[in-house]
Formats: sequence, C-alpha cells, structure tokens
Amino acid sequence: MEDLRPHYALTLLHWMNRFEARAEEVIEAAGADCYRVWRLYLGGMAHAFDRGGLSVAQVLAYKPVANRPAPRPWIRDHQYNFSHAPLATALEWERGIREHVGINDAVLIHG
Repeated sequence: MEDLRPHYALTLLHWMNRFEARAEEVIEAAGADCYRVWRLYLGGMAHAFDRGGLSVAQVLAYKPVANRPAPRPWIRDHQYNFSHAPLATALEWERGIREHVGINDAVLIHG
C-alpha cells in the first residue's frame, strides 16, 4: 500500500486551476451554485490533504503467474530510496503555491 497524500494536494490544486480556467463553461452547464460548491470542495480538499486531515492510498495487486505468486520485490526500497528523492513537505499556502499552479488569490478568496 502506498500513501498518495503528499501528491494529492497538488493534484487537486491542478484540477482546480483547470476548473477555474473553464468557469464560464461550467457555470453555463451546471449553474453558478454548482460551480461555487465544486470550487470550494477542490480547494478545501487540497488543504485537508496537505495538512494531513485526509489521506488516500493505492493498493497494488498482482495476478498469479503460472500457478505461482506474481513476481514482485519483497521490499519497496526502489520506491522510497530517500538518498536521491526529497521528502514531501507541506505546500506553501501563504505564498508560492498559488503561483505554482496559476491560481489567483483574488479569485480563490472572493470568486
């Protein structure tokens, strides 16, 4: 099982950025109330995942091969070799993250 929480906050912010970029289409198709609810959901969930209030995991299942267990490594060092990979840290909500994904503060707060 692999914890995807460190990546999911940024994923949600990217989804929100694309959602906001097509705001007019969304509002026309679903209405302004629906747009506001989904926008709040995406931003709120991104914040909750980033702060550790929520998590999501991935389970990797293998199908047996020729009546034997599927070949897979006994340990996942190949996934978590921290000698070359930085550890995930909290996003910079006060500065930086909005520019990183193209979210305008005025739109995020007042939109």
